[in-house]
Amino acid sequence: MEVALQAASSFSYQAVAVNRQAGRCACDSSAFDVSAQFKAQIVHLFSSLQVTLKLGAERYGSDWSNRFRPVFQDCSPAFASMKQISAQLNIDLAATLKQAHLDLGVFLNVGLNVNALLGLNLRIGGLLSL
Repeated sequence: MEVALQAASSFSYQAVAVNRQAGRCACDSSAFDVSAQFKAQIVHLFSSLQVTLKLGAERYGSDWSNRFRPVFQDCSPAFASMKQISAQLNIDLAATLKQAHLDLGVFLNVGLNVNALLGLNLRIGGLLSL
C-alpha cells in the first residue's frame, strides 16, 4: 500500500508541476502537430490513470478511496490547465476523452469528477466511446 501511495503522490506532484509550467507556455493554436500531440497525451493520461485507479481499487479495497482520494484531488489544478490549453488549441475535450473509453465512475470513486473538472457533460456509469 505504501508503494502505491508513494507512486500516487509522485503522480500528483508531477501533475501540479506540469500545471505550473503550462501557465507559462504560449502555444500556437494553428500548429496541428501541437494539437495532435496534446490530444494524444490527454488520451494516454486518462487511460493510464483509469488503469491505475481500477487496479488500486481491486488491490486495496476501501483503503484505496480513503487514502488516495486526497492525493488525486491535489491534481485538480492540472485539469483546469488541461481545459484551458485545449480551448487554446481548439481541441474538443469531450470527443478526445471518448477516444480513451473511460468509465467515469472509476474516477468518481477517488473524488475526481471529470465532468466538473473539465467543464464537460459526459455520460457517467459506463464506458465512453465514439
